[in-house]
Amino acid sequence: MAASEFILGPLADNPHRVGKPLDEPLDGFYSARVMREWRILYKIDDSQRRIKVQSIRHRRDAYRSH
Repeated sequence: MAASEFILGPLADNPHRVGKPLDEPLDGFYSARVMREWRILYKIDDSQRRIKVQSIRHRRDAYRSH
């Protein structure tokens, strides 16, 4: 599944379920796996019902500072 399909599908439908919350220094962000090797880092704004995608990176680089 391509990243755009994942974002518009499962991530948009249930962002809390498909991702895991991250700890410091990325507190407030979630991470979801796409195609085994890629990670989507995003924030959820429940009050606005919005998801802000911060980055789509290879898992090797996903958690390094931006």
